[in-house]
Amino acid sequence: MTGILDLPPEIFGRMFIHVKTPDREWYDDRGNQKCRTDSWKLRLVCRQWSDWLYEDHLYRELKFESADRATRFIEILQRRSKLLPRPKCRQLWLSSLRPGEGRLQPAKKDVLTCPIAARLIGLFSDTINTLLIEPTDLFKMSPPVIKAIKDMTNLRDLRISCWKIPEERLAPPDLECFNDLVVAAHRLESLHLETPIRLTFVSNLLPAITYLEVDITSTTSDTFTDLAIALKPSLRVLELNSYDALDPDDIPQLLPAFEALRETLEAISLTSTRLLEPLLELSFPKLRVLSVSRWFEPTHQIMCRTMFTKAPIEVIAMASDKMHWEEPGFQFPLDLFSNMPKLRKLVFMDASPDFETRPIYHRPCEAHNIECVAIDHYETYG
Repeated sequence: MTGILDLPPEIFGRMFIHVKTPDREWYDDRGNQKCRTDSWKLRLVCRQWSDWLYEDHLYRELKFESADRATRFIEILQRRSKLLPRPKCRQLWLSSLRPGEGRLQPAKKDVLTCPIAARLIGLFSDTINTLLIEPTDLFKMSPPVIKAIKDMTNLRDLRISCWKIPEERLAPPDLECFNDLVVAAHRLESLHLETPIRLTFVSNLLPAITYLEVDITSTTSDTFTDLAIALKPSLRVLELNSYDALDPDDIPQLLPAFEALRETLEAISLTSTRLLEPLLELSFPKLRVLSVSRWFEPTHQIMCRTMFTKAPIEVIAMASDKMHWEEPGFQFPLDLFSNMPKLRKLVFMDASPDFETRPIYHRPCEAHNIECVAIDHYETYG
C-alpha cells in the first residue's frame, strides 16, 4: 500500500513544516511570534526519515556567537563520512563576530573570528540563501570572509547589524572593505542594514538588489540618499525602520532619496506616518504596495494627498490597533477610497485571533469592493 513516504520529497517537506509542533516560542524585536522545533527528535520516529531530516531540516537555521562551539561543529561535519547525506543550511547567523583589531576589547575570549566565520560559510556555500552578520566593530572584515561570500552560489539575502556600542569605542570603519563585501555577494537580491557605515558604491559593480531595508536611525540622510541612488537601477522595494527615536528635524532630509527613487519603487514599508509626511506630495507612478505600521494622523487626511491619489496602489497595510485610535462614533465618508481606483486590499497587521474590522473601515471598503484582511504579523508585502 502506498504510504506517506512515497510522496515526492517537496510535497512531504511542505506537510512536515505545517504539522511539526514548536517546542519553544519567543518574540523577535518587532513583536512577531517565533517558534523553534527540535527536528532531531523526529529522526527517532522513523528510520526512513532520518537522512531526509538530517539533510533538509536539522541545520536549516544556524546561529553562532562562540568560537569554541563553531569550531566543534566544523570538526563534527568534517569527520562525517562523505558517503552520508550532507546537511543543508539555509540561514546562517554570525553573531558577535570580531572582524579585526579594533579598539574594542571583548568581555570574553571565546568570540567568533573571521577565519572561523569563513570556514562556517564554506561548509554551506551552495545552500545558504540568508546570511546575517553582527560584527562587533565598524567594519573590518577579513579577506577570507569576503572570498567565502563571493563563492556562495545561492546567497540572496544579506543582513548586517552592528552591535549597539558607543561609536567612540569603535575603530574607524573600513569603507573599502564593506563595499567589497556587498559587491562580492554578486547574486544578492535583498540587503538589510542596521549600521552607520557610509557607503561609497560604484553602481556598475553592485548586485541587482531589488529589496532594501534600512534602520534610518543608525545612518545619515546623506548615506541613505547615496545608497538609494546607487541601487536605483534595480531597487523596487524599500523598507525604512525607526525603532529608536528619530529627530523630527531629520525626517525632511529623507526626501532627496525618495525623489531619486519615486519613478521606480513598487512597494514602500515604513514604521510610521511620521516617515511618510515628507512624501505625501510626491507622485509614485509604479507604487502598488504601501505598508505603514503606525498611523499618528487621521487616515482620511492622509489618503487624500498626492502620494495616494496619483499612484496605482493595490494594497495598503497598517497595524491592527490603528482602528482603536479613531474617535468614538467617527465615520469615514463612503468615498474614502474613491481616488484610489486600483486599491483591492486593506490589510490589518499584528491582529489578534478575535480581530474584527470596525464598521468605519468596513463600510467604505464594501462600497468600493475592497477586501479587508487580518494577519497575525507585520509584513512588507514587497
